[in-house]
Amino acid sequence: MKFVVAMMFWLITLLLPAMLPVAAHAAMNGGSAPGSAISPPAASGSLAPQDNGEQRPVSPRNHDEWLKGSQAFEEASDWKGMLAWCQQWSKSEPNDSSAWHCLGYGYLNVKQYNDSIAAYLQTVRVNPEDADGWSNLGFVYAELKRYNDAVESYLHALRIRPGDVDCLSDLGFVYFMSGNRAGVQEISEKLRRLSPEKAGEFLQLTTQKK
Repeated sequence: MKFVVAMMFWLITLLLPAMLPVAAHAAMNGGSAPGSAISPPAASGSLAPQDNGEQRPVSPRNHDEWLKGSQAFEEASDWKGMLAWCQQWSKSEPNDSSAWHCLGYGYLNVKQYNDSIAAYLQTVRVNPEDADGWSNLGFVYAELKRYNDAVESYLHALRIRPGDVDCLSDLGFVYFMSGNRAGVQEISEKLRRLSPEKAGEFLQLTTQKK
């Protein structure tokens, strides 16, 4: 499951503050369900042992059901409902990186950035190869002006998916905001080789911020 921050969500929010992120959840596009038909899951009465000897509820839903539920909340822009759903998901399925990714996205949309960071960090602990988890983590760090952490997160994402022009653009904008001109130039050159259209958009964004 991917929750991609498409076309530099945090860049767009700088230019169009009224817009909400629409593509940070791209891996949730595999299906949809009516928002009115979904409610946060009730706790199961069945328990399963954990490694530490404690017990936790056995999930009454499979991965696809959890995923479709989170999609429904996202489509309805019901971020509090989505957050409650993803909290239950991550408790029921703590080893499912998608659950933590969902939780990070829910916290992001209610502007609980530190909680979002914690959830995305858990996402990449469970699945270190989740490029979108690293990219979204970079976005949240950038929102808090933690630019060094944002750069590190974006670089992680690009090691996994080096041709991701959206992630490159996000990284370039962090370089721009932190005054790293050499970094901006490097990203501009890479974007010109990979996607002249994206390079033009990046140039326009950085020009408008001057």
